[in-house]
Amino acid sequence: EPLDFPRDHGPHPRYRHEWWYVTGNVTTAAGRHFGFQATLFRFNIAPDPPQRRSALATNQVWMAHMAITDTREQSFHDRERFVRGAAGLAGGTAQPLRVHAEDWVMQATNSGGMPLTLSFPAGDLGLQMRLTPEKPMVLQGDEGYSRKGAEPGNASRYYSYTRLAAEGTVRVAGQDHAVTGTAWLDREWGSSSMGSEQQGWDWFALQLDDGRDVMFYQLRGPDGAMHPRSAGVLVAADGTAERLTADDVTVTVRRHWRGPQGR
Repeated sequence: EPLDFPRDHGPHPRYRHEWWYVTGNVTTAAGRHFGFQATLFRFNIAPDPPQRRSALATNQVWMAHMAITDTREQSFHDRERFVRGAAGLAGGTAQPLRVHAEDWVMQATNSGGMPLTLSFPAGDLGLQMRLTPEKPMVLQGDEGYSRKGAEPGNASRYYSYTRLAAEGTVRVAGQDHAVTGTAWLDREWGSSSMGSEQQGWDWFALQLDDGRDVMFYQLRGPDGAMHPRSAGVLVAADGTAERLTADDVTVTVRRHWRGPQGR
């Protein structure tokens, strides 16, 4: 079934999981750099829930993340929340696009899904951002159908805006900074992703100085090596997209990070 817009900008509650995933790099007029992430996730936790009369009853759970990296101060700040998709606490619509977890909101300024605004207030931390496409939407995989494994259902529906002009405000330690830069939106939904022989993945999204953008997900097999179904896309400066396979990309680990628990 082909993707259908603007309908598919909005939620797909019958699928198990879904996300609206925005990352970006922005700077102030003086050149101070910040990285940011603003994401909303939706989960269907019970495909056939019992009928209940409570206004709080739902099989939909939403999770939201917001993070800001302050390069100058070498600091990382993050918040997250979990909200049930009932009683107006969290949810979304497609026309116009609006998805939210409490007062964290992504919404389109018109019925076409773009431009997109982010409002993620969190006291002394926060994001207010407007995102405007500089390239057309990219349908990942086979016209938006991204197969990850050989078993039935090991796939997702997947599209991206790989280069968005970002303008707005980041708040760190209670101080607001007016910023501009670029961002990336990934949209994905499905009910199963990896096959039984796959152990995880690494996802890369790169905006190159020459105007090209690269997305690649490295699926890992049991031995940690790249799985043959790893794939991605190369988007030219003019928006032309070229699919990448595992044979087109080499991923070399240069260093490792060890967490506080030694894992």
